[in-house]
Amino acid sequence: MKPDHIFDIFFSLENPAMYALVFITMILILVFLIKREFIHPLTVRKRKLEFENAKLAALYSEVDPDPVIRIDNTWKLIDMNNSAKNIFGSDKNSIAILINKFKENLNDQSNNIVKIKENFYTSTIKEIEELEFKHIYLHDITLRINYEEKIKNYQDNLKMLRTKVDTVNEEEKKKLGKELHDSVGHSISLLKLDLQNILDSENISISRNEFKEIFHSMDELAKEVRDISHELKPPILYEFGLLAAIQSLVDRINNKTSIQGYVTYNTKFRIEYQDIELQIYRICQEALNNIEKHSCCSEFNIDFYFKDNFLQISISDNGNGFDIESDYEMKVPSLGLLNMKERAESFGGTFEIDSIINMGTTINLEFNFNEK
Repeated sequence: MKPDHIFDIFFSLENPAMYALVFITMILILVFLIKREFIHPLTVRKRKLEFENAKLAALYSEVDPDPVIRIDNTWKLIDMNNSAKNIFGSDKNSIAILINKFKENLNDQSNNIVKIKENFYTSTIKEIEELEFKHIYLHDITLRINYEEKIKNYQDNLKMLRTKVDTVNEEEKKKLGKELHDSVGHSISLLKLDLQNILDSENISISRNEFKEIFHSMDELAKEVRDISHELKPPILYEFGLLAAIQSLVDRINNKTSIQGYVTYNTKFRIEYQDIELQIYRICQEALNNIEKHSCCSEFNIDFYFKDNFLQISISDNGNGFDIESDYEMKVPSLGLLNMKERAESFGGTFEIDSIINMGTTINLEFNFNEK
């Protein structure tokens, strides 16, 4: 068969391969046109937008209020924004340590909190491929860390207070049991013995003197029970108010010891809420116990200032004082002080203490009864 004859047969309209070739050619042309007219411009536009976004991100980092550090792909420092410069200044060593930390732990984001000087920061790294550099973003969480530390300290203090309260409750139960057994129980036994002797006598008659003795024993028994009851719940507080109750505590110390105490106030007042009155009474009672036992002072003052439903209390002595900072740094503050602080704050009050060695201690309390 001649070549020109083969060519005529192939391009003949009766040849199916001819139609297949034309169809494939048309498909290829269509794909080329779509790619050139639609896909390629979209790709170019996408790359342009990504580049513009990368530039915007780079520009935004300059005015970001949080510190941002820019490094190249070899982990070398390129630049820092103003916030980072304010933190690091010319301290390149700290920056190098931070960058190396990211380089060594690139795939470990389990702990992204870093400490720089005295502050704590969360840190993240973001690569900007279009501009061939990376950003290290820092966010200051020092305030949050400090709050968490305070919460932890409060929780530890509350655990200590709970243990203290349980211990004090047990001690008070033992004290009450001992008082009832040794004092009240003994008086009842004597009274019972006197009555038993009268009943056992052949001639049951009570002389006037015997009757007076029995009556006296019963009077002493009632007094002992009343004293125990007053210790548990001071009636003077509810009958005459906080000032009278505090004055009675001070009078007891004045009569019992060589320490002289004074109560001053700008005006007489009554607190509407009895539970708050009781808490303030217990705080003052705890403070006076500390003064009596530990202060070695010659005198103390309790000053009340009440105006417009706002109460300020100052309890001061001229005793030996103590080092407050050392006490709290050891994280073993006086449980008595913690108890007073928790009592005040549980009712929205504030508690502050100031002490100077060999000069005395002052406790300041404030309560605003206008606040719910």
